[in-house]
Amino acid sequence: MYHRNIALVKLLVKNLLYFRNHILQQILLDYNNLDNVGPKSDIYSLGATFYELYTKTRLYNYDHKETKIYKVSKQKRDGIKPIEPKIIDKCISWEISTILMGCVENEPVHRYENAQKLRSDINNYLNNNPIEYKKPNLYRQWKLFYKRNKSVVNLALISLSIILLTISIALVVVIGKNE
Repeated sequence: MYHRNIALVKLLVKNLLYFRNHILQQILLDYNNLDNVGPKSDIYSLGATFYELYTKTRLYNYDHKETKIYKVSKQKRDGIKPIEPKIIDKCISWEISTILMGCVENEPVHRYENAQKLRSDINNYLNNNPIEYKKPNLYRQWKLFYKRNKSVVNLALISLSIILLTISIALVVVIGKNE
């Protein structure tokens, strides 16, 4: 029993940033029955890892003078969300920031349901399609459409410009003849 408790403490200290509230509570209350540990916990851990890789910052800030376990678990318990990645680094796109935040949501019901949905959003991002987790606004949808169809959109804009120029010239000619 003693060795099992030491192993549990090592596990907690080593991986604290990647655990969620419900997992921490379950482990601390009854680590023989981990019903809440499942796919959404794995998604959280993966999201936390990628959050730190993209932003080069910790998911939860803590001062080394404070006890790491206390500070991080208090922030999680209080429902404090990490800073959005696009705020930390302006080069991170809205889609990547949204995907990462969808992985590390405080409540499991607000996270990606499973790895397939996460994979689908990553594929959507890579193919310049709107992500499903949180729908982009109209401007962002237009921007994504433009990225996917640059030549068609450019051709349409040039054609529209030529048509408008032709109409303008025709109106000037017609008005000039009437005077």
